[in-house]
This record gives sequence, C-alpha cells and structure tokens, in this order.
Amino acid sequence: MRYKEVILFDLKDDFESYSKSIILKLEYFFRNDGFHTSRDKNRFEFKRIYKSTTHKGENTGNASYILREGIINLEEIENEKIKMTYWVSLNYIIFMSLTIAILAGIIDWVIDKDILFSILISILTFFGFFLIGFLIIRFRMKSIIGQSK
Repeated sequence: MRYKEVILFDLKDDFESYSKSIILKLEYFFRNDGFHTSRDKNRFEFKRIYKSTTHKGENTGNASYILREGIINLEEIENEKIKMTYWVSLNYIIFMSLTIAILAGIIDWVIDKDILFSILISILTFFGFFLIGFLIIRFRMKSIIGQSK
C-alpha cells in the first residue's frame, strides 16, 4: 500500500535546470539521512539502507525508521508551474501497527478474558498506531520537499 500526494508550485527558472536543482537537493537530504537514492531526468527514488549488526553493536541500523521507500516525480505543467508527485510505501507502518495491535489484544485478553473487548482494543490500537505513523511520514516528506524547493 502506498500514499500518494501531488504538490504544485511555481517555476522559478527554466524547467530543466530547476528540476535538476530540486532533485540534487532531494538527493542530498535523503543520502544524509541514510537512504540509497537513484535518479533519472525528472524522477527520484529512495530506499532506506539496512545495515547488519555485529555482536558488538557496531554498524547498527535503526529498525524503527518509518519512512522506508518512495518515488518523487517532477512534471512541467502549463502556467509556469511544476507538478511534484510523490509516493511513499506504507507497508512497514501496516506491519508494525498490526503487530502491536495483536500484542495489545492478546495482553488484554489474558488480563480481562473478554474476547470482544480484546478485539476492540486491537482495532483501536491498529488505527491509532497507523494514524501516528502516517502523520509522521507526511510531516517528514513535506519538510524535505519544502527544503528542496
């Protein structure tokens, strides 16, 4: 499952040089944040790099990063505007929300022994964690895109 958003903003220069400038800034921000990036002319892809952990804890990667992978596409449209479309994968949020919800439901069922209330707790926990993760991703993407314009 992916989240998609479209942003329109004014073109400050010719499209080729301005889009190249935006993509270079995006590449800088994502690479500094530990992502593997690839870019074409008007398309930018990012994916989080996973590091293996040694027995001493060196080279550890943070497994709790919510923003994992996505695509950013730039298009020139009429009236001197740029259309930026981005897609972000929500698979990790869904997996983590579901795992936490199942654990919360099982813990509640062990404590309370009421299956309907445990199912309700699981559903509410899933939507709560999903909403929080979704808002974090949305805020992070808007922040990065705002800095790259």
